[in-house]
Amino acid sequence: MRLIAFALVLVLAGCFNASPEKSLAVACQGYASTLSSLGVAKARGQLSESDIAIVDATRPTLNAICLEDDFQDPVAARTAVEAEMWRLIQIEGATP
Repeated sequence: MRLIAFALVLVLAGCFNASPEKSLAVACQGYASTLSSLGVAKARGQLSESDIAIVDATRPTLNAICLEDDFQDPVAARTAVEAEMWRLIQIEGATP
């Protein structure tokens, strides 16, 4: 369900021609939601070691952009967040 919601948010963000900063904020909110969901799945033992490794590998990039505002270009940052988010969404979608 979260997968569908996040995909809808991304589509709507593009449809409304939001500023790059607003689009990035939407993408980062999706990251926060997905990360929270994956944290619950991990605590329940529903993630494989491979899934955990992927999540752990994406967090430094996404945290730098979304939590520390460590980026120069909001368009490039949004693109990076969305690219990494698809990896996390695939894991989330496969979680029971």
